[in-house]
Amino acid sequence: MRNFYTLLLSGLLLCLTAGLNGQTLGISLSDVDGEVGETVCLDLIGENFVGISGMQFSITYDTLVLEYVSATGNINGNNVSLINNSNRPEVIRVVYAPFSSTGYTDPGPFVIGQICFRILQEVETEVEIGSSPTPLEFTDDEGNIFEDEDDVNITNGTVNSGVVGMATCTDGVQNGSETGVDCGGPDCAPCMVTPTCSDGIMNGNETGVDCGGPDCAPCMVTPTCSDGIMNGNETGVDCGGPDCAPCMVTPTCSDGIMNGNETGVDCGGPDCAPCTADECGAGSSQFNLCIEDVCDIAVNAAFCLDITVSNFTNITGLQFELNYPAANLEYTSFTSPSALGAALQLNENADGDIRAIYIDSDQSGESLPDNTVLATICFTNETASTTVIEVASLQVGDTDG
Repeated sequence: MRNFYTLLLSGLLLCLTAGLNGQTLGISLSDVDGEVGETVCLDLIGENFVGISGMQFSITYDTLVLEYVSATGNINGNNVSLINNSNRPEVIRVVYAPFSSTGYTDPGPFVIGQICFRILQEVETEVEIGSSPTPLEFTDDEGNIFEDEDDVNITNGTVNSGVVGMATCTDGVQNGSETGVDCGGPDCAPCMVTPTCSDGIMNGNETGVDCGGPDCAPCMVTPTCSDGIMNGNETGVDCGGPDCAPCMVTPTCSDGIMNGNETGVDCGGPDCAPCTADECGAGSSQFNLCIEDVCDIAVNAAFCLDITVSNFTNITGLQFELNYPAANLEYTSFTSPSALGAALQLNENADGDIRAIYIDSDQSGESLPDNTVLATICFTNETASTTVIEVASLQVGDTDG
């Protein structure tokens, strides 16, 4: 299951929704027919694109009927990423982020790419465009963001329209009137549901997995000081109480736990080194993205800020926005170190709105040490007042989905 963490630092999350200047933006998939074992390809088609500078959405399909083979995409020479991960085989994530100051305009219809499948069953099935797990979102070069399916005409693709396969008791699929895979119902042999004491399941009259109750051997519940479980009179795992050796509870400055007189994990208090308060995400187990503070910047002077991360583990994708008062700062440049397998890309959506995106090219996941500088972004200061740069719309994906 794909997990996303949304983190809002220093203020407001800005969500923009607007119409596409009266145009009806459309995204669709073509229909196709084929035989079992044949590879067929559906066209991904765009229509009424007006200044479109980015898009993302999900495509889902039935893995019992279709097997993913390949996908490619391209808009005006810029790559459209179509990503299918083994941990979510039923999902194809579509991402287009050229970071051009001028969006793409084409009344269409025009072909964005192709998605190819191998047909596993001779039945009608839909390939659907939607908002889960990757939210549907289109942006244009005027800074508008379209997040609702009401703003976009969506047409799903159909494979083998009108074909109804005949269910059998040997096709390896629960279909027809079956109550299990190739069993049950009026047409197939009954499903085997009789519990046994060796089926690896706690069922029937058992009180544990394949043990207990009137039919199976008693469950082994006698606690010991070496069974890897805190049970019996133990006060910890295999320690403490009247039967086992005392648990080692003396806190140290290197045990990875905030205990004793510590004010942070292995730091602070009278016994350990002081905690470093300016480390990004200190003491946190979640993904953190931080922007450093700078002070005493003269009006019209140039300055740069480091964007750092912590708990950056097995990350496959990242996007966020930097929002600030346009009258206070003028964005000038950014640099990104080579620590990532693929470049972090930044695009000035509008004055006061910068969008960043990173996609791991092979989706194997990238990990960085805590407090690694992800990017350095530079501005010209145009005010003597305090300016807050907010991180908004942060989304992070990892190899666990």
